[in-house]
Amino acid sequence: MLPFNRVDELLGGQGWSTGEVSEICGISGSGKTQLCLSTMSTMLIQDRSSYAIWIDTLDGGFSGQRTSDIIQTQLSQQEDFDVPKEQALEILSRIHLCACQDIFDIINAIESIRKGLEQPTVASLSSIRLIVIDSMSEVLTKLMQNDNNTGYATMMHLSRELRRIAIDFNLTVLVG
Repeated sequence: MLPFNRVDELLGGQGWSTGEVSEICGISGSGKTQLCLSTMSTMLIQDRSSYAIWIDTLDGGFSGQRTSDIIQTQLSQQEDFDVPKEQALEILSRIHLCACQDIFDIINAIESIRKGLEQPTVASLSSIRLIVIDSMSEVLTKLMQNDNNTGYATMMHLSRELRRIAIDFNLTVLVG
């Protein structure tokens, strides 16, 4: 996998764009999840008031321990000393995890996220800066096997909704 500063350079030096949906492509095991975790960790460290939503379609693919390790590593590199585990746990607490089994669960989650962003009842919802969906290919493969026409229409609907949320709330959306 490319070093993070090299990824930033490839993105024009500005990092991931807000108000846009970015798709990360690659074969299984190529580092898509790692890139998403690193991006999320960096954002949460740099903006201590921000929150992220991680939509997990991999049946437990999100690992709190792996994310905590990434956060601790990034903090240690910044601070040049070992960081207390409590600091990483505070950052980890700003991740909302949503488990989805299929594309319809994702659509329902996105609709709930939109409602929460429009009328936040919890302070953290107004501070969402990043939404990650890991892995879209898992749910799309299942959907497209059954009915290509319905699958394509559903995929397009989800794409439009993700783009609308990104634009309306100036968020970064990463789809792995």
